[in-house]
Amino acid sequence: AFGKFISLQLRPNKHLTSPQFKTILRGDNYEEVMTGPDNNCYFIHSDTTSSAALSLCNQNELNGIVFLTDDTFEIQPLSSRLQALVGGRNTHFVKRVPQFSHIWADEKFLPQEVKEDLFEEIEQG
Repeated sequence: AFGKFISLQLRPNKHLTSPQFKTILRGDNYEEVMTGPDNNCYFIHSDTTSSAALSLCNQNELNGIVFLTDDTFEIQPLSSRLQALVGGRNTHFVKRVPQFSHIWADEKFLPQEVKEDLFEEIEQG
């Protein structure tokens, strides 16, 4: 992206929502209880130079964000109208977004030991 080679070691993010998470939709004459989202379609990456959170929940669509030390990128699928215009299927765009590096500093987001514990839990499944 933008002349940079980016390699991500993605791991499933199974801790995104609690197993007990439910959504309740209520209308005048109905109530529908839905369980939480399928956590098998969310992925994360973290190393010394980058972090990423990606979703593959919609078939053939990748959505997410990649944080590098000096850049931040957002990944989204093109709308069906734009895909038809460019003649592609499953075409995505990557756009550069404002830097949020100050948010990801360990002191302000997560202490390093918490991050290490979280990724250890994720790797162990």
